[in-house]
Amino acid sequence: ENEGSAGLHLMSAGKVLAIGTSLTVFPAARLLSKARFHADKNIVSLDLEKKPYGYRWHRGKATKLVPYIVDQWLLGHRAGKQNRSEVP
Repeated sequence: ENEGSAGLHLMSAGKVLAIGTSLTVFPAARLLSKARFHADKNIVSLDLEKKPYGYRWHRGKATKLVPYIVDQWLLGHRAGKQNRSEVP
């Protein structure tokens, strides 16, 4: 039931942020494929075996990267398009 609800939200979301173990724990990992094609899809993780198609990988700690990504979204930018040196 919760997986179905989450999938519906992902299908309509303009921005997607997956963090850490959500990429390897099932059934949560299956949800990434449900995101819209044109959504700004981002993954924050220290390691990544295989990046899902259409996602941008931000390597590092969520405590540093999530605030940066959210700030970019609030400024109306896609996450990761700006100079990577801006990340704290």
